[in-house]
Amino acid sequence: MRRLLLLLLVVPLLPALVAPSPAYACSCATTIQGAIDGADVVVVGRVETKVAQGVGKHGSDDVVRLDVQQVLKGVATRTLDVVSHGCNGPALSPGMRGVIFLQREGDDLAAHLCGGSGFYSPAEVTAALGTGHEPTEGSTQIRREGADLALPLALGAGGSLVLLVGLLWLRFKAN
Repeated sequence: MRRLLLLLLVVPLLPALVAPSPAYACSCATTIQGAIDGADVVVVGRVETKVAQGVGKHGSDDVVRLDVQQVLKGVATRTLDVVSHGCNGPALSPGMRGVIFLQREGDDLAAHLCGGSGFYSPAEVTAALGTGHEPTEGSTQIRREGADLALPLALGAGGSLVLLVGLLWLRFKAN
């Protein structure tokens, strides 16, 4: 009876362990001019903090808050929340300083792992773009939902249903 109960608890969880998931490979080869051309906004700043974790389609992106010291291309506020797209993790992490290349994604700005952020010094980029300007006062924030939880919720609900049916069956059999 204990074995049956253990099976009823473990079997519903097995699909979560063997469910296929996509694999991603990363290869970044960009020139400084390619990074500049591909960016809508280029800033010099520091990643202050992680605002949200596990956002985006695959749940591997973060939202980070930047302290912008200089704007080299486009327009940016002094405090700026951006989506950090990586490959098996985010592209930007708290404490990182340097030139950050940002692309528009709808109303948001995003830094991509292969977008050039952190690869080039401020001197290299200002040589290509000029000295830029001060950021505008204020902040730009992003409100994001967490990662898609549909699959884990479905597996949990299915497992709970199997467990409930199994327990009812055991009770009915005992009577």
